[in-house]
Amino acid sequence: MEAPTSWATVFEPNPSAPYYGRMTMLDDVREAFAAALIYLGYDANTTDEAQLKEAQQLLIEAKAGLAGYDSTTFHSLLASGENVLAHSWSGDIFRAMDESGGEVNLDFVVPQEGGITWIDNLCIPANAPAGQKLAAELFIDFLLRPDIGARLSERNFFASPNEAAEAYLEPEFLNNPIIYPPTEVTDELQYLLALGETEATYLRLWNEIKAAPVD
Repeated sequence: MEAPTSWATVFEPNPSAPYYGRMTMLDDVREAFAAALIYLGYDANTTDEAQLKEAQQLLIEAKAGLAGYDSTTFHSLLASGENVLAHSWSGDIFRAMDESGGEVNLDFVVPQEGGITWIDNLCIPANAPAGQKLAAELFIDFLLRPDIGARLSERNFFASPNEAAEAYLEPEFLNNPIIYPPTEVTDELQYLLALGETEATYLRLWNEIKAAPVD
């Protein structure tokens, strides 16, 4: 099957397509809405309820072509060949590649309309007791060691935010465009932002999507 290039693969369900009924979307309100909003040409963090309603309708219509919403087992379903397409996080696709042992041909694609990017964070609560604060600082210091940062990247297939860790990573890893996307890809990516009270609107609309019947 030729790799898809557009969110239209999800949002214009085609019963004759090989992925119809064999693809999943993340069971995540903001990720799912972001996909629909980006496909519609809107900001992934919009607070405009008219735009959100339009995205909601698109997500409801897309349900006909989905095997379901899944944020936990989609990589295994891809690795086994049961499903052929998944709205997913990049690291999990590498996990699926590893699980398949090369028996299933898998790839990761950023749709031409764009997508979501992210950064993992470590935080210490301001009210943490002194002993716990020290332990957390020591742990963070350990993770920031270049050699440890490199091992983390190799384990989870994520780009390292620690430039010093790159000296410990193989060129094949650093030059992988899925792990380190080129500028023309990253320029089309958006971060999900906290939206305060609007988060409740997203959740209400999401619950309606999940409850909507499939035509």
